[in-house]
Amino acid sequence: MYQKKIRSRKLALFISTLLAVPLPSYAVSISPLFDWLLNLSNPNQDDTNPEYLNGCSNTSCASSPSTTGKWGDVFSIPIIPIHMSLAPDGRVLMYGSGKDGSQGTMEYVVWNRQFGNHFTTLPNVMPTDTFCAGQSRLASSGDLIMMGGDNGTGENFGNANTTLFTASGELKNISYSMNYPRWYPTVTTLPGDEYLVQGGSTNGVLGTGVTVPELYNPRKGYRTLINARSEFAYGDDFFRWWYPRTWVLPNRKIFTISGPAMYYTDVQNFGQTIPAGELSTGNIGATSTAVMYRPGKILQVGGGDKANHVGDSVIASNVASVIDVKGNWPSVRQISPMKNRRHWANSTLLPDGNVLVTGGSEANGAVGEVLSHPVGYEAELWDARTEQWTTMTSEKHLRHYHSSALLLPDGTVLSAGTGAPGPKNNLNGQIFYPPYLFDGNNWAKRPTINISNKTVTYGQELTINVDDSNTIKSITMVKNGVVTHSFNNEQRFRHIPVIQKTAKSVTVKIPSSPYQLTPGHYMVFAINDKGTPSIGTIVHLPPRSKNPGWTEQKPLVRNGNFENAGIIDVTDVTPAIQALGGVIGENAARGVIQTQANLVGLSLNTKDQIDVGFGEYMPGRRLGDWYVQNNGIEVQASSHQQMGQALNGKQFLDLNANGQIWQDIKGLSVGQRYKVTFDYAVHEASKACHPWLWFWCWNQASAKVEIGSLIHSWHANNRGKESWKSNSQEFVASNHTERLSITGTQGSPTGGMLVDNLVITPIY
Repeated sequence: MYQKKIRSRKLALFISTLLAVPLPSYAVSISPLFDWLLNLSNPNQDDTNPEYLNGCSNTSCASSPSTTGKWGDVFSIPIIPIHMSLAPDGRVLMYGSGKDGSQGTMEYVVWNRQFGNHFTTLPNVMPTDTFCAGQSRLASSGDLIMMGGDNGTGENFGNANTTLFTASGELKNISYSMNYPRWYPTVTTLPGDEYLVQGGSTNGVLGTGVTVPELYNPRKGYRTLINARSEFAYGDDFFRWWYPRTWVLPNRKIFTISGPAMYYTDVQNFGQTIPAGELSTGNIGATSTAVMYRPGKILQVGGGDKANHVGDSVIASNVASVIDVKGNWPSVRQISPMKNRRHWANSTLLPDGNVLVTGGSEANGAVGEVLSHPVGYEAELWDARTEQWTTMTSEKHLRHYHSSALLLPDGTVLSAGTGAPGPKNNLNGQIFYPPYLFDGNNWAKRPTINISNKTVTYGQELTINVDDSNTIKSITMVKNGVVTHSFNNEQRFRHIPVIQKTAKSVTVKIPSSPYQLTPGHYMVFAINDKGTPSIGTIVHLPPRSKNPGWTEQKPLVRNGNFENAGIIDVTDVTPAIQALGGVIGENAARGVIQTQANLVGLSLNTKDQIDVGFGEYMPGRRLGDWYVQNNGIEVQASSHQQMGQALNGKQFLDLNANGQIWQDIKGLSVGQRYKVTFDYAVHEASKACHPWLWFWCWNQASAKVEIGSLIHSWHANNRGKESWKSNSQEFVASNHTERLSITGTQGSPTGGMLVDNLVITPIY
C-alpha cells in the first residue's frame, strides 16, 4: 500500500510541474511530428500524377469515357477520411483525423452531396478516440456502431469502448464495453441483429493480437466466444489480427481471410474456429483488398505485406485470386493479374456487380519511397463475368495507407484520403464516373425508378415503378458500404429475380434468406439493356428475427474476468488538464497525463480521475460472485505497472502469497466433460532465488485450480508486463453444482500469480 501512495505522489509532482512550466510550441502535437518523421525522406514531394491532365492521363484521354470512365475535379475535405460509411439517407460519414490531418484530434464530418461539396464538421465529444476502430451499420436502425480504436493516451493502445453515431447525426457512448480492448478489429453484421467482432490488437500496429472473438447484441451487450480462441486466425504471425476480412455466406457459414489464414467461425454456444487452409500466393495480408462480388465468391487482389512499413517493405503483388466458398471448403484459383502492383488499394462493388480497384502503390512506406516506385493512379475495372481487367483513367493524387473508396447512390465512386500517418496527408477526394454512365463522350440516358415503400422484408414481392420496363435488363441490390484500411466489411451484391413486368413497373422477389442479403440498408438499382444503372434508391431490409439459429449462453463462471471490482479514485486531475489544455489542447493534455500515470502504474478514467489501479479484498469479503479466503487477494487494473496490457482485459486477479477465491458453479450436466480455461502470468514482486547463489533470482509464482475431481497445480515465470499464457484443463461433472477454487501456493505478500479470463465451457 505504501508503494502505491508513493506512485500517486510522483504523479502529483509531475502534474504540478506541468502546471508551473509552459510547454514549448513544438510540443503542441505529437502526431504531426510522427508524420514528418515518416516522410523524412522527402516531406514536401508532390504526389500529383505527372501524367494528369483535366481529369485523365495523357495515355488514356484518347479513349472515350464510355470505355475508360472519367474522374471529376479534386475537392477538399476537412479531415482525412480514414473511415467512411454510407448512411440510410445517402449522406457520407467520415472520420479518422483532425482538421490538420493528424491523429489524436479526431473530428467527425458528414458530407451531403445533394448540396454540393457541403461538409458538416462535428467535434468528438465522446471519451473515445475511434481512430482505427471497427465499424458497422446497425441493421435495425442504420446507426453507425464503432468498436474499439485508440485509447487516447498518444501511445496507440486499443480501447474496449462502444460508440454510436446515430442516423440523425448524434454521437453516443454505449454503456456496453467489449471484453477486450481492440485496435484494427472487424465488425460483421450477422443474419440476426447481432455483430461478430474479430481480431484487432492491444497496441496498434505492434500487437499483441486479440485471439478471442466476441458477439455483440445491441440489447444485451457482449459475450465472449471463448472456445473460438485461435492463434491460427488472429496470431501475431503476419499480423493475422489486422482487420480480418469476414463474410456471411449463403450456406449459413461465416468465412474469414486474415493474413494467409482462411477459416470458418461458428458462433453457436461458446464458439469455434475451423481452420480452412492458407493462401499460398503473394496477394495476402493487411495491404491487400478483398470483396465478395457474388454470394459465396470472393475476389482477393494485391497486397503482400502484413502492415504499413517504412523503408523495409516488400514490393506489392498484382496477383488476383477468386475464392469460391459456396461449398463446404474454400476453392482458390488464380486469375488474370492486375496491370498495377498495389499495396493499400480499395475494391468497390458497382451496381452491375463488377469491381473497381483504385489507389495503392508498388511500395509501402514514406512518400519518397512510394513515389520512387510505380503508383496506382490508374483505376482498374474487373469484369465479374469474364474475369478480365480493363485499365481506367487516372486519379490526380496518391491514395495509399488510410485512403478509402465508397460507392455512392448515383453509381459513382468516391476515392479519398491517405495519411495520419501515411505517405502523404491528403485532405481531399475525387469522384470516379464509371464507363456505364457514358454514351461515347456524352452522358448516357439513365433509367428512372421510384419505390414507394422504403422498408422491405425477406421473401417480399417488391414493385418498382420505372420509366420504361422494356429497357430494364436487371435489378440489383448493393449494401451501403462501410470502409476503412482497404476493406469494406458491409458491401454485398445480389441480382434480384424479376417475376413480373408491366409497361411502367417491374416486380422482383427479395431473397428469403438473410444469409443471401444480411439485414441493413441497400441501394436498389435498375440496369438497362445498355448496362447503365439508375440512381439507386436506398431501402431498409430489417432483421427478420432477433437471433435466428444462435442461442445466447450465460457463462458458467460469473465474473471470470474480475471486472466486478471497485476501483479507488485518488485524485481529480481536471484542473491540471484544463490548465495544460490551454497550452496544448485538452486531448493532448489528457494523453500526456495518462502517459505519466502509466509509468507509475496508475490510470486515468473517463471522469479525469487518477485510479490507484487495485482493490484489496480480505478474507470473508465478496468479489462479485467470488468468496475470498486465506490471506486475501487484490484486483489490479490492466494499466497497473502495465502488467495487464498484453492480456487485453481491463482488470485481473492477483493471488499474492496464498490468497484464495471460490464460487459454486451451477447448471452443470452430470457426466458432461467441461474445459476450464484461464490466462496467467507472474507479478513483478513475486521472485524465487537460487539456494546457494543468493544473487541469482527470477520471477516465479505457483497456484492451483480445483473443481470436482480436478486438482491442477501450475507454475509461472512469464511476467505480466511481457507476456501472458493460457492454461486449459478438463473435468467431468459429478454433480449439477461443483465448487471452483483458485489458490496461490507461492508468491509475495505484494504480488503473486496473476489470473484473468477464467471460463468453463462444455466440450461437445
